[in-house]
This record gives sequence, structure tokens and C-alpha cells, in this order.
Amino acid sequence: RIPLYRNGTVPGMTFEALMNGLHVTPGIEQHQRRFALIQNMGHQPGEFIHTLGDAHLYLNHLEQVETQLARRPYPLPRMRLNPGVRDLFAFRFEDFELLDYRCHPPIKAPVAV
Repeated sequence: RIPLYRNGTVPGMTFEALMNGLHVTPGIEQHQRRFALIQNMGHQPGEFIHTLGDAHLYLNHLEQVETQLARRPYPLPRMRLNPGVRDLFAFRFEDFELLDYRCHPPIKAPVAV
């Protein structure tokens, strides 16, 4: 469930991501990218609220988490969206441009069973 609404106390649109379960190792950044789409729909972004019902970390992923935590973050990339697209469902792949993106090498983790 990913509602957008105005809460009346914070300017702009509030984006709330509510997840029942999440494996912490893969990350949660996909919902933060969705927040950027609000601007193209003619709204100013306001709050980003991410609620996790069951965030969990498996014991066989502890080494990978330590590796992730030891890394120095790179400067944030920028996302350029086609300003002519105003309908959320009209976006195409060509309407997105990721600028100044840098990443660390992948961290492999075994499947937890």
C-alpha cells in the first residue's frame, strides 16, 4: 500500500510506504524513488513515511551487513524526469534519466532457508 495524501500540517504531498515484510539486506530505496514522481504530477513533495511491519535480518547475512555499514556513501545521484509527463501511468522508460550515479561492488548473500 503506497498512499499519497495531504496531511494538512506539512506542506506538499505526503508519501507513505507501508510494508508487511522486508529483508533488510536488499534495501528499501525503491520507495524513495517513487516519491520523486510526485513532482511531475504537479505537486510538491512533503513527508516520506516508511512503515515496516516485519523488518528482519537473517543470521547468515551478518557479514554482508557489516560490509554495507563499513562503506562510505557516494554523493547522491540525481533523477531527471520528463517534465512534460503529468500522468503517473503515462511514464515510459525514456522519461527517466539517472545522473551522476556511482555504486560500490555488489555484496553477495546466500539464500536464507
